[in-house]
Amino acid sequence: MKSAREAIIFVLDSNIVYQKVITQYLQVAGIRSVIVFSDPDRMFTALKRKPDILITEYRFEGNAILGRLILSRVKEASPATEIFFHTSLRDVDAAVHALHSGALDYILKNSTSLDEMVRKIIKRLQQ
Repeated sequence: MKSAREAIIFVLDSNIVYQKVITQYLQVAGIRSVIVFSDPDRMFTALKRKPDILITEYRFEGNAILGRLILSRVKEASPATEIFFHTSLRDVDAAVHALHSGALDYILKNSTSLDEMVRKIIKRLQQ
């Protein structure tokens, strides 16, 4: 993997406030290239940039796109991209499926989850 400064991180989330918060967390951790999306289709088109990591929610409000579709499309277009689901969806079956299908982690949103996720991302980039 690359250093934090060289890494390209995609954030796919329908909540614009969350996009800004996660971008700030990542930038404080030394990650400079954070690209945010609220539309999965736009993110799929941008996969030609071969991001190192994708942080995404599992279910998008207002459309039928679920994490399993995101996971399979990302892995097809950019197999080396690591996927972190950061979601409020408390569904054991979804989490198990995501992890068995290649997601690196399935983290439930709470007051400390951003710190936890950023630590895991930095650790993964250092490997």
